[in-house]
Amino acid sequence: MKKKFDGVKNSRQTISLNYILTENIDSHLNFNVDSKIAKIKNKTHLINKKINNNPDGEFIDEFN
Repeated sequence: MKKKFDGVKNSRQTISLNYILTENIDSHLNFNVDSKIAKIKNKTHLINKKINNNPDGEFIDEFN
């Protein structure tokens, strides 16, 4: 017996699958961006800490 093709059901399944994949990709991309921002903030904080802990300006002189 041949299986009847149900275009409506298949298109709904495709749409829901695309939605799930898109949501997962979006959340993954947002997580990557957030983690990169956190790493940059952390490095900036460490650099500022080094500058502030050197009142003699030894660290700053390295940039001049």
